[in-house]
Amino acid sequence: MRSKANNGFTLVELLIALALMAALLSALAAGVHASLQNYDENDKIAQTTQTSRAVLDRMASDLRTADGLTVTTTSVTITPPDNDENLAKAVYSWQNGALTYSQTIGAQTKSYTLLDGSGDVKIQSFSVSNQMGKDAKGVDCIVNVTIKMTLSANGKSYPYSISAAPRRNQTF
Repeated sequence: MRSKANNGFTLVELLIALALMAALLSALAAGVHASLQNYDENDKIAQTTQTSRAVLDRMASDLRTADGLTVTTTSVTITPPDNDENLAKAVYSWQNGALTYSQTIGAQTKSYTLLDGSGDVKIQSFSVSNQMGKDAKGVDCIVNVTIKMTLSANGKSYPYSISAAPRRNQTF
């Protein structure tokens, strides 16, 4: 029987309480760690989606308004309609793992890297295909362009694609 002067915990009770607290804190730490990993994964997915949308939306817009197109398996050369900026040619091309955009204004050409292998988002593959047809005047021309690219982030691949038809080839 305990004496009334000793109202503290016994050593066994303290060890049991400490073991229970350690188990609870371990479970909490595992949950926090999993949440942080999930957040990082979702951030990478959002970043690849945002990047692909920005790049592909710009390409689709340029393709739809093009006066002329030249397509290879890894590039698209766009001849824009007459414009106030004197833009004579725009080229999207993929080589050595980098997607670049070049524009020729007058006699000067400037190139910009849209995506390269240095950031979190990388291009694994990029391909361009086209469909031939006839325009409203019966002349052979490109009537549809499809661009497919696969981006990677955190070791996972995410495929994206667009398909655009130049408006000048359409009849209403």
